[in-house]
Amino acid sequence: MRPDLTAEISFSQLEQRRAGRIRTLEDGRQVGRTDYNAGNKGQAMTDDAAHIQEFNASKASQFAYLEMFHLEREVDDLATTTTPSSIREGRARASEYNLRIRLAPLEQGPARLEIEFVGVRNLRVGDMHGLLVLQLDVQSIRGDQLEGLAFKVQEQECRTFSFVCSDFSWKLLAGT
Repeated sequence: MRPDLTAEISFSQLEQRRAGRIRTLEDGRQVGRTDYNAGNKGQAMTDDAAHIQEFNASKASQFAYLEMFHLEREVDDLATTTTPSSIREGRARASEYNLRIRLAPLEQGPARLEIEFVGVRNLRVGDMHGLLVLQLDVQSIRGDQLEGLAFKVQEQECRTFSFVCSDFSWKLLAGT
């Protein structure tokens, strides 16, 4: 039985979300975010804090059992942008990794929480054996001025994984 996604995202919306301009609220609404390259870093950090607070205030804490850990990368983009000459000249760029995790509720039920992290870097993965109960801690790191990175994510309970990313979104999935 696979849960149905409660909201579909068009290709252009996905590209805008990956660029950090759109995020999905828990109720499925798409909302715009500050253009972080516009030089308004103070507003961006305020938006990050609100985004984290909204995540923490959502029903996310009711979902803690790791059901899926899916890391993906678009290699088509790599093939067209990375050439021997671009590597020599320092112009080559790697495509981003995206991580999706799906969590089952602490109380038995069909609902699931899916969280997508975009632009994942410095991924560290520990032991994932057994039934894991996760406690995610998300912090804003935009003030550290790391290019393209906004959040640091750590699993606190078992130290299962940690990474930094450019954005994240979450949605509740209804069971079928």
